Amino acid sequence: MTHYSTSKLKINAILVAGLLVVTTALNVHAAGIINTLVATPGTTHETIGLQPSDPGMPVLGTDMNAGLQINVQFINGMMESVNWDQSTGTASGTGWQLGTTGDTLGNPWILRQVGNFPTGAPGIDSMRLEFSAGAANAVWDTGFGGNTPNSGAGSTFALAGGQLGSWDVDVTYRDEIALQGNTAQGDIFRELKIDFVGNSSIGVFDIGDQMAFVADTDLLVAGAVLGAQAVPEPTGLVLALSALVALGWNFCRRQRTV
Repeated sequence: MTHYSTSKLKINAILVAGLLVVTTALNVHAAGIINTLVATPGTTHETIGLQPSDPGMPVLGTDMNAGLQINVQFINGMMESVNWDQSTGTASGTGWQLGTTGDTLGNPWILRQVGNFPTGAPGIDSMRLEFSAGAANAVWDTGFGGNTPNSGAGSTFALAGGQLGSWDVDVTYRDEIALQGNTAQGDIFRELKIDFVGNSSIGVFDIGDQMAFVADTDLLVAGAVLGAQAVPEPTGLVLALSALVALGWNFCRRQRTV
């Protein structure tokens, strides 16, 4: 969420360039690299609108991220789902913690290894950050696509310095958001997925690792929720087409018998 009106792509390029400088200066030993960064429409969801600006008071992560669910897959295939804790501004699971405070346009999210991972699961293979339909306060705001009204400038996923460990990431935004009565612009999404791959012997977020990243969110207007955009049922389409074919066949038969 942001106050700015600068174009998404311009400010995103500036932010990424600045973050790369910070990463290089503060974290010479970092092995974290973004291999791929893509967006896919997935299932289109819709909402009535976004807030035009942040509230006048400081915005903590507890305000921005209600309804955020973090789904973790460990190296052994074990899955764990944790809801964002609004009282602490964090989400904590088995051996890991994710947290952020302030305006997500520039303030980083921090993923840390904080304890023992599950037995037989020495690290995190992937993490999916999903704003839950019907419960979420916000959506992911990127530098992709167009410009959904009131979304302002976005900040596409970028590493932000302070990386520890030996891994690369593949990053995917999924499930685009449309305002009711409008087509999706391809800039706001419901889900952000981070896959750990690459350099290490097991290619995961491991013991002692830390990842700092920027990924912007936008607040929904008060009372707004995310809902799946209505699409025709396949069986309904088949039935409708069958009815049209039957009507056409009956019409032709009557014409022949006249």
